[in-house]
Amino acid sequence: MEELESAAASLHPAEGQFLDRWSEDTIFKPNAEVQRMWDQIPEPPTPQQQQQQQKQQQQQQQQQQQQQRQQDDDQRQRPQGWE
Repeated sequence: MEELESAAASLHPAEGQFLDRWSEDTIFKPNAEVQRMWDQIPEPPTPQQQQQQQKQQQQQQQQQQQQQRQQDDDQRQRPQGWE
């Protein structure tokens, strides 16, 4: 019996031996799966990318403002009976 206890004590879950399914799903991850999960983490944008995004957003806002002004001007120029 003592031999069984000492043998059981020497087995550690981190060694990957005799893990139940829950432990395998939550603890043990093969290297390929860890690498895949790591690869899925998006990289932070570089300062150049941030500047480009800001410029694009500013351009889009300006275009939207111009379109809104054009629509407002068109509505003002139409005679009221023309709707």
